Amino acid sequence: MTLFTHWSLHTEPQGFLLISDNIEWQQPSTISNSYPKLISTRYWQFDYEATEKALLAIKQEKNGELTLNASTAKVLEQAVSTLPPQMNENELKRIELLVAKGLPGKAGHQLSTLLTKYYHYQQASNIAHVSANTKQNKHDKERSFQQTVLRQELYLGKDITQQLFGRKNALTHYLYARHHINENTNLNQAQKQRQLTTLKDRFKAHAR
Repeated sequence: MTLFTHWSLHTEPQGFLLISDNIEWQQPSTISNSYPKLISTRYWQFDYEATEKALLAIKQEKNGELTLNASTAKVLEQAVSTLPPQMNENELKRIELLVAKGLPGKAGHQLSTLLTKYYHYQQASNIAHVSANTKQNKHDKERSFQQTVLRQELYLGKDITQQLFGRKNALTHYLYARHHINENTNLNQAQKQRQLTTLKDRFKAHAR
């Protein structure tokens, strides 16, 4: 039995996985029943099973690419929440590899890169929220929102930010603009109403 086990470790075809010219050892299936706890030369601090479960809700387009919308943003947020904070680059590369292996084709590589970007974005957001004053006035909240949008564009890019957060950000911009019009003491009620109507029409046109 011992001889068979050692023979399996060295001869089973799927005992090794070639990745980017590096050889990564994987426990052969023939010994998994006897040794259910995987042998590894590296301990990873994350539990990918929880992350993978969250990512199952990701949708794809007919062309095989990821569907990028507000629902995707929620899935990414949930997936990132399962990961520990302050992961190093080796750990993030491991996550990217697992994601790409779990979702075949172009979508897998697209999702692996996007998840890492979203992780960095979320980490930066957490730091910003901790340092911010919890008792913010309206002006501070608006400035915080503007900084959030800039942070999204910094870590995710403008195009992906628009796809993931465009509708939500547009609505928030609209609400703040309404507030500024209503609070403007230089306008009478009729002027305010005209500006509010114009603002509403413009928002509806862009929201289609």
